[in-house]
Amino acid sequence: MWMMSYWDNPANMASNGLPSTSPYGNYTVVDTVTKEILHMVDPHWYQFPPMNPLWYGLVGFWMVVMGTLSVFGNFVVIWVFMATKSLRSPANLLVVNLAVSDFLMMLTMFPPMVINCYWQTWILSAIFCELYAFFGSLFGCVSIWTMLWITYDRYNVIVKGVAAEPLSSKGAMLKIFFTWTFAFAWCLPPFFGWNRYVPEGNMTACGTDYLTEDVFSHSYLYIYSVWVYFVPLIVIVYSYTFIVKAVATHENQMREQAKKMGVKSLRSEEAQNLLGFVQSCGNCQEYKSYGCQASDSQLAQASCITGTIRMSYWDNPANMVSNSLPSTNPYGNYTVVDTVPKEILHMVDPHWYQFPPMNPLWYGLVGFWMVVMGTLSVFGNFVVIWVFMATKSLRSPANLLVVNLAVSDFLMMLTMFPPMVINCYWQTWILSATFCELYAFFGSLFGCVSIWTMLWITYDRYNVIVKGVAAEPLNSKGAMLRIFFTWTFAFAWCLPPFFGWNRYVPEGNMTACGTDYLTEDVFSHSYLYIYSVWVYFVPLIVIVYSYTFIVKAVAAHENQMREQAKKMGVKSLRSEEAQKTSAECRLAKVALMTVSLWFMAWTPYLIINYAGMINKSHVTPLFSIWGSVFAKANAVYNPIVYAISHPKYRAALEKKLPFLSCATEGRDSQSDCGSTGTATAITEKSESA
Repeated sequence: MWMMSYWDNPANMASNGLPSTSPYGNYTVVDTVTKEILHMVDPHWYQFPPMNPLWYGLVGFWMVVMGTLSVFGNFVVIWVFMATKSLRSPANLLVVNLAVSDFLMMLTMFPPMVINCYWQTWILSAIFCELYAFFGSLFGCVSIWTMLWITYDRYNVIVKGVAAEPLSSKGAMLKIFFTWTFAFAWCLPPFFGWNRYVPEGNMTACGTDYLTEDVFSHSYLYIYSVWVYFVPLIVIVYSYTFIVKAVATHENQMREQAKKMGVKSLRSEEAQNLLGFVQSCGNCQEYKSYGCQASDSQLAQASCITGTIRMSYWDNPANMVSNSLPSTNPYGNYTVVDTVPKEILHMVDPHWYQFPPMNPLWYGLVGFWMVVMGTLSVFGNFVVIWVFMATKSLRSPANLLVVNLAVSDFLMMLTMFPPMVINCYWQTWILSATFCELYAFFGSLFGCVSIWTMLWITYDRYNVIVKGVAAEPLNSKGAMLRIFFTWTFAFAWCLPPFFGWNRYVPEGNMTACGTDYLTEDVFSHSYLYIYSVWVYFVPLIVIVYSYTFIVKAVAAHENQMREQAKKMGVKSLRSEEAQKTSAECRLAKVALMTVSLWFMAWTPYLIINYAGMINKSHVTPLFSIWGSVFAKANAVYNPIVYAISHPKYRAALEKKLPFLSCATEGRDSQSDCGSTGTATAITEKSESA
């Protein structure tokens, strides 16, 4: 049995007839590695002979056991917490997030490693190696930081006690969102040249390149280890140190109290509690059979995943055809432009001919991202429009602006994401030249409408909260005039490229179209400079200015309320003050979030356009992707920021679509401005005008 499993393994039998891949001679651990990933293997590994096959068997067996237990165990945790209403608390959201990250880690990690342990080398593709390392790093980072938040929450509850602000559902979701964003931010750089993902020495797994001599790559590992290991470690050790101290102090106080009361049974109760805790961590034998049953299905799923990735990337028609196409590059060699239809070649800037085809993985990732973002945006904005239009109490002048924002975002994603997904599949622009121009026009039009609608919404909030009763309330006529101006203004700025003032052309990734920022024509440059002033800088300045004074006005109002309470000698102010301060802080957070999200959405496009005009050497096909990716994400979170934060909208949503209800009990059910008193009253007056 052992002889058949290890010594008669195809990898071992084949190795005797394979020429050595080692530049130093003799057979090495690298000899059975597929040629496709040899370029990823560090020269350091060529000096080591093949590992004893027994180790592959032991590691493979260990991974089957650990993977089965982890997948089954974490699935049970997720299911129990989600299916039990009493367990749906903010703190438990963090526990569920930890279980989700651990579940996904083992679901994506252990089947490939078991397969590779059987073959005693990495037999999957280079892309799969990079994805394997990326997912391991991503889910590991999420797990570590989720444990940090869980520990901090326990510290908050046990050490600070009633003095601590309790964790709310919103706070838990923000922590989870930060954790995943933080993890993605740290795990993506190796795809862009800051370190890289490579096979590890045993050739059955992949990870970061720690053997490189490049100091720049070393810096990634040092900084990554600080933020993903040392910082969480310090926080966790610090928190549990004070938790243990707090519990010990409490126990001493209880013992002293027991002595005063003459109670003799305290020690036995402590012993029982400790024994019960130890016993509760014990017997997992009854779950063993379930884990074994899950093993085969998980391996089958891994096979499906492998096949899907192969079909999506390596067997894609664009990849198979590109090898037989004549090069369109006047400078020789194949480029990112080679698969572009002849009909739109005249629109492609010569700058793009110097770049080789992009890694097919990027098209898959962008296509997947666009499907997710497009679906969420179309559905989310449609719900916003429907709820506002179908609810009579929400038909106010101010809400007309919110509906207009939802309409522009809805139309943007409805016209943008299907063509981009199709082009990502074919890995080039396969539609007509006219469609390219219309695609860019609609993107620019709806983006401009969204930006200026956000400006009007912000200005209306400034008018109501800062100016107060001195301001002229917004009426239906004023709202409709603003909407008419916004669409007219947007059309006026988006039509000129059709008439020679700049033009709409394919972008470097050849899956989207936009303005021509690579042209050397000063007249065309003037369009982009003036457009950026009116469609980016002016709205940004107005939004930042308005929210600055909104936060100041709310803070001044709260100070006046505190001073008035002192004069009146009110003793119950402390609890009310806590609520008001919380509202003040929440409003500041909303303001900061609004400005930050707006800045994150539209700044990448500005940077790409300015880089193309000032120094085009920095602009690559991959670099050109991020503008459209970030801008289209704006259409997803706009319904959340501008609609779901609206208290009356949440109430209407709860009635019409209870399963989508964002209303929560207690403190979270209040709006971000709801407890500021004056601001709310004035806002409701303006809405009813």
